[in-house]
Amino acid sequence: MKIIYVVVLYIFLIGCESQSQSMEKKKMDAVNLNTEGVNFLISNEFEKAREKFLKAASLDPSSPEYPNNVGVSFLNEGKFEQALIHFTKAVEIEPNYVRGYYNLGVCNQRLGKNEKAIDYYTKVLSYVPNNVESMFNLGIVYSRVGNKDMAKKSYQKFIELAPADKMSVQINDAKQKIAELGK
Repeated sequence: MKIIYVVVLYIFLIGCESQSQSMEKKKMDAVNLNTEGVNFLISNEFEKAREKFLKAASLDPSSPEYPNNVGVSFLNEGKFEQALIHFTKAVEIEPNYVRGYYNLGVCNQRLGKNEKAIDYYTKVLSYVPNNVESMFNLGIVYSRVGNKDMAKKSYQKFIELAPADKMSVQINDAKQKIAELGK
């Protein structure tokens, strides 16, 4: 009886190891597909990019990056409603996925859903308080909803934290927007 138990245990362990190796291969294949997709995204070949990201997501459904990237491909095409679906999927997979919340903010901002955009950018800042892109975009959406004080605060914080060597155009834009908002 002991021999049978040892043999069954050995077969079980080999099966688990084989399954683990198979999962790791799928994850590596997903990473490679994602890299290919990013290259297509860079060259504005959105459908090809999306195809790679969707395959990556099917190989590794535990990663929020792949549905997020599908969303980015739709976002870059101006297909915001479709992008929202995939960004939502990304944050469902990983509830702390900051990039997904930022992209949800961008989509909602583009769709004119300013209150939702504010909620998502605020959520990003709850995770990453110095996210200057969210601060700048909050300035825009607060302006749209008529909250001048919050718009000015968002722009001011952006100006304080944004790297001047990389974001001088945006910093000047924020200064101009503050002036336009008045006192």
